[in-house]
Amino acid sequence: VVDTGCTRFLIGEDTLSEWKLKLEQDFGLKIQIMMVKAQTFRFGNDQKTRTERVACIPIGIGGVNGIIRAFIIPGSVPLLVSKGFLKEWCYHLQ
Repeated sequence: VVDTGCTRFLIGEDTLSEWKLKLEQDFGLKIQIMMVKAQTFRFGNDQKTRTERVACIPIGIGGVNGIIRAFIIPGSVPLLVSKGFLKEWCYHLQ
């Protein structure tokens, strides 16, 4: 999901659990979880959440493989794609 207010990639714990299982079973890919310096995220409804975990998610877009580092937050939040990534990706496609 593109989130124009999102400065970093985010994903909910529940969503990540589903993705981990599917990526492993269907494609043999593994999502790695890393501990990082704590980050606080504020949302449009003025709620805040803090996390120290990042999921390293293997991806492939347009024949280019890479890793998305998404901060893990509670709940069933879909993968939120930062606007910075989209700007950079679109620039490289030109």
